[in-house]
Amino acid sequence: MSQNVQVKIKISPLNYFHHSHSAVMTNFAGWKLPLYYTGIIQEHNHVRKYAGLFDISHMGRIKINLESITILERHIPSDISGMKIGQVRYSVLINKVGNLVDDLLVYRLKESILLVVNASRLKEVLRNLLEISGLLFKELKNTVQISIQGPKSQSIIKKVFEEPIKLKFMNVEEYNCKKFKFIISRTGYTGEDGFEIIGNKEGISSIILLFLKSQELKPIGLGARDSLRLEAGLCLYGNEIAESINPMEAKISWVLDKKRMKLGNFCGANLFKNILKNGPKIRRYGFIITEKYIARNGAKVKNESGVIRGYISSGCFSPTLNKSICMGFIDSQWDKTEELFVKIRNKLIKIKKIDLPFVKHKYHN
Repeated sequence: MSQNVQVKIKISPLNYFHHSHSAVMTNFAGWKLPLYYTGIIQEHNHVRKYAGLFDISHMGRIKINLESITILERHIPSDISGMKIGQVRYSVLINKVGNLVDDLLVYRLKESILLVVNASRLKEVLRNLLEISGLLFKELKNTVQISIQGPKSQSIIKKVFEEPIKLKFMNVEEYNCKKFKFIISRTGYTGEDGFEIIGNKEGISSIILLFLKSQELKPIGLGARDSLRLEAGLCLYGNEIAESINPMEAKISWVLDKKRMKLGNFCGANLFKNILKNGPKIRRYGFIITEKYIARNGAKVKNESGVIRGYISSGCFSPTLNKSICMGFIDSQWDKTEELFVKIRNKLIKIKKIDLPFVKHKYHN
């Protein structure tokens, strides 16, 4: 006799805020989070023109002791020990056999390393970290994280914090404001200039009220967050990154530090060397869909003769381009002069390759 197993849905510490702003909620990666407040396209366009406030408290935050850096590097192929205080690095966590457990951000703080990982992979990340002998770490459960993204984000931040925010892209600093401590990084998931802020619930709640005094800032849900990241050509774990997808296939091979690749001093190094030597079997590409259809994850990509060439990993309508866009993985032997089609509702729709990102990044360097 089978039993129904109820999965407990986590509630964001900012749940009160979402309901007070009439958010339409959805379940995502085991969390109840806002899908949208006023509408996905409206929110998307607001971020591109002004600035948006995102609740990203569902992301996992893990503190690593500095004395464990060398141990951690066995499972992260980037140069972590060479990071200067205040640097942020995008990388991946690799398990014993060289599979990608997750993609993540590595923060080099004064007294520790901070990993920010995907909510959907937090349990798996923690399980893998527990298996690493000698690694000293702690999950920061009682923290809240928000993101402010868009061209007006810096001016909004400056109005709230007493200390000037002089961060460049992929840098982090610890700041004080209104008796609270915050970790602020100039990072994001939209392709726009922006900041991500970590603090406790009371501190984050207090600065949200101050931020929203600006008419240029509006709360933004997961729907626009996804269309923004897709326009920016950024990967989503489970779609463009997975245990079965390597960095070369996902076109993020730059996470593999060249010196460390030569030394081969991390899990999967020899595997990645062979892939670099022989070339990946599939590669990630961006496509424009020629008709008003949206290609979803898993849709097959075929040539004119009906031969399968790959599959779609993510797709959506692009408010910025006013076109349907998608990313997908195509056989590396594909002749780029060969036309490709995606099967949508039992109809083959032509797609055209386009260089990523779909919308140019506007990071502050």
